Amino acid sequence: MHEKLLRYASKASSELLQLKSGEDLFINTEPEHLFFARMVKDAALRLTHRSVTIVILKGGRPYDTAVYDPEDFTLPDSAGKVMLHLLQPGKSLSPAADFGQAAQDMRLMMDYGHVAEPVFLDRRIAVPWCTLTCYGEDDTGNWEALLSRVLRLDAHADLQSCSVLNNLNVRSMDIINGDCRLTLSVHPGSFFCQAHTWLSPQRHFFQSENTDFFMVNLDSHSCHGEALTETSILGNRVDALIRIDKGRLLPDPMQARQRLFSRFFLIEDSLNRLSSVRFSGNELYLTFGPGILDSLRIRPQTEDELDPLFNAVFKLEVKVLFERIEGTLSDGRSVMLSDGKSRLF
Repeated sequence: MHEKLLRYASKASSELLQLKSGEDLFINTEPEHLFFARMVKDAALRLTHRSVTIVILKGGRPYDTAVYDPEDFTLPDSAGKVMLHLLQPGKSLSPAADFGQAAQDMRLMMDYGHVAEPVFLDRRIAVPWCTLTCYGEDDTGNWEALLSRVLRLDAHADLQSCSVLNNLNVRSMDIINGDCRLTLSVHPGSFFCQAHTWLSPQRHFFQSENTDFFMVNLDSHSCHGEALTETSILGNRVDALIRIDKGRLLPDPMQARQRLFSRFFLIEDSLNRLSSVRFSGNELYLTFGPGILDSLRIRPQTEDELDPLFNAVFKLEVKVLFERIEGTLSDGRSVMLSDGKSRLF
């Protein structure tokens, strides 16, 4: 286990954050994850040759700091700041919980993965950052499950898939499962992109340990149909047959499980708007809420040029079960994109 944790720490430094010589790393961690923060610190010092600062949090608030210098003390000039947040998945809230009250606690919403990614433009701090899943030192079961998956991931495995889909000029996809069919139209101003985020032509990074996926924005008004789904809303499992009309998820009020959708959508206007789709291996996920900035063909330079929907605060990701995916190209031809068993291309 110790050897796998060291590999995970090294992966966080070299593959996810892709630390460079001269960068200053700041690690935010709760006390129970301090043991792993120190592993990441050791891996980072070998790459950056600059001080690493561990910010110890209690209940999400800064409590103490510890600064570690490299052993060689040959400090290069600072090349910028990098941030890493160690986060343990939250426990389930009761279905009767007040979602509106929960939404006021951004830390809680982040724990459950419902906070939208920040947009890096003129009014936001643009630094490489990553939120990494972490567990207590004695939680061997969860660590084993996480490490067995993450350490197999290749950060560049889906480059070919993106290239193929973009070269084919896929314009729409039919997600088919039995009698269920969901039609997703690709946004004309978007292209399939990988999981990494670019800050400049020379600097990119991954926002989490999940690197084996690619994604694209959707023309939501042209998306419609039904799909069998699995998701979690503030820790509550929701498996349901959902209906999407003109890009909106319309919960069925007669299904008790879908009432969680209805209540969650009250948190923010347009949260039930379908914005993008991502593929991970042979799995497919729909995102409701904000779009993907890195998927735009023409990147806005200022906030004024950005569609307001990209500034959404919250998001909801839903896994879709499917038997096959059929695609339609820009010239009208049909292609089989996935048989539901193997990776997409």
